Amino acid sequence: MTIGEYKEKTFLRNCIESILNQTYKDFELIIVDDMSTDTSVNTILNYMNEDKRVHLIENERKRYNGGSRNVGIEYALENLDFDYFCFLDSDDWWKHNKVLENINKRLYNHEMLTMACEMINKKGIMYTSINKPVCYEDLYSINNNLWCTAWARVIRKDKIVYFCENSLMEDRVWTYRLADNLDFNNVINIPDTCYCWNRMNTTQSVSQVRSDFWNASAYCHIGHQKQLISELKHKEMIPILEERIKECIKRVKAGIYEQY
Repeated sequence: MTIGEYKEKTFLRNCIESILNQTYKDFELIIVDDMSTDTSVNTILNYMNEDKRVHLIENERKRYNGGSRNVGIEYALENLDFDYFCFLDSDDWWKHNKVLENINKRLYNHEMLTMACEMINKKGIMYTSINKPVCYEDLYSINNNLWCTAWARVIRKDKIVYFCENSLMEDRVWTYRLADNLDFNNVINIPDTCYCWNRMNTTQSVSQVRSDFWNASAYCHIGHQKQLISELKHKEMIPILEERIKECIKRVKAGIYEQY
């Protein structure tokens, strides 16, 4: 999908169509609506009427990103026949229509596949390619913040882990917990730029708009990280996580905390 193609559509439509227009067709698309107040549900219903692969789940209470992803995970495991999970945020999209085809050619039953992506800034300029790990340890390295996201990776369903809920900061702990559940020798990276990370919507993003809930989430996030230390099987991750916790606490105390 090019710059010109998304300018006349909503971010949600861009996201959905970038999936449905893939040349690889053997997938199911689960969309979780987290109590939206706009026309999102009607938009999704229109796609459902045209494509049986689209599934809509409407949350009955606010679940935020982590809880909504858990809802999708549970629905997939209970209702669908599939092999891998892959997440997209609703304002992002696949870069071109052969992304899933290229991914499928490389999976070979690997536990996880990671991919490169591009960031689009708030002016709509696609200016950099990110998320190209040198080695698999980069998945949890303190110097590689951008890997701690739910997107830009494909996870074999038997390796999936659930997200922290009741927080706006769910990706970091999930990434560590997922890495702890993997054999790093069975993880593959493809350098192809597949995912478009859209930052044009930062004025509305929960990761950018500060609130009391955001501040509470910062402390909750620190607590989740501390709890995770006692659970880790990959003990080499512990000192890295401990250093990250120290940095998180320092930022909270300074009042400059971001999702770190």
